Amino acid sequence: MRLSEIQSVVSEIYQHTTEGTFVWKNYTNILDEDENATGIKICQVFAKLNKKHIRNARVQNALGNFLKAKAINPTAPFGGKDYPMIGKGPLGGIKHAGLTNDVSVMYEIKNNTIYLFAIGSHDDLGFGKPNNIKKQKQLVKKIDHCKKSEGI
Repeated sequence: MRLSEIQSVVSEIYQHTTEGTFVWKNYTNILDEDENATGIKICQVFAKLNKKHIRNARVQNALGNFLKAKAINPTAPFGGKDYPMIGKGPLGGIKHAGLTNDVSVMYEIKNNTIYLFAIGSHDDLGFGKPNNIKKQKQLVKKIDHCKKSEGI
């Protein structure tokens, strides 16, 4: 992945998210054609859940930094809040990384591709205080649908 193109990818993510113009958007085609390049795919759930957060310049900047870090080393944690959700709740095992104090990105990395599922506050994603199991179950259902449609 050409790191210099990350910001244009984030800008495109912003545009497509606010317009709601994609189901799965594959950004690999504007990145290196290297077979080991990291691709980025966005699910329709991402577009629906993230409009209010993706407009925030601080979140856009953090998302760009997250994508750069994962392009360089997909297995390295992004800051101190990048790990699978813990616990026995519905979100258990799904990876998330903190972008700001209250906004996280839910994602998965498979076969050199970063799949972005959601950006939201702890309350939006159902793991605020107190936990909202109903929101978590709804989010997991949407993420599972995205995974199934993409074959991951």
